[in-house]
Order: sequence, then C-alpha cells, then structure tokens
Amino acid sequence: MATLEQLKEKRKKALIAIFTLGISALPKKFWEVQLKDTNIFKGTGLDKGGLGIVLRIISFILLTIPFMAAMFVINIFKAIYYQIEISRLRK
Repeated sequence: MATLEQLKEKRKKALIAIFTLGISALPKKFWEVQLKDTNIFKGTGLDKGGLGIVLRIISFILLTIPFMAAMFVINIFKAIYYQIEISRLRK
C-alpha cells in the first residue's frame, strides 16, 4: 500500500503526462530508437537536401503520435485512480 505522499507524487507525474499530451511519459529508450531509425524516407530520392530534413521530422511525428495517444489515455486513468486513492486515504 502506497503512502499519501507517494500517491500524490504519482498523481503529479500522471498529470504532467496528460498536460504534455503523453509525450513526457515516453521512456528514454523510445527516444533513442526514434531519433535514429524513424526516417521512413531513407533510401529514396526524397531523402536529399532540405526536403529530406522536413520529411524526417514528419516521419518522426507520424510514428510518435500513436505512442503519445496511448500514454495520454493511460495517464488519464492513472490520475483518476490516484485521486480516488488519495481521497480514500484522507478519510
């Protein structure tokens, strides 16, 4: 059983993840892989010059959005759960 202070800290982390639309809840390993291997245009003629940089940013965003959405939803439920537990412990 978690203490009141631990629950408040966990709720705070869940709220930060909600307010940043889930991006802050993604693990560090995710960023390491994403920054190196997300160029879906690599090896094509579109990968050259200024257009290549723009397409690399677009591919990064497209591949990150599903994970952000999942973390956003998960953290909404976490925040609700932690708030219920905090309310229950205060009684």
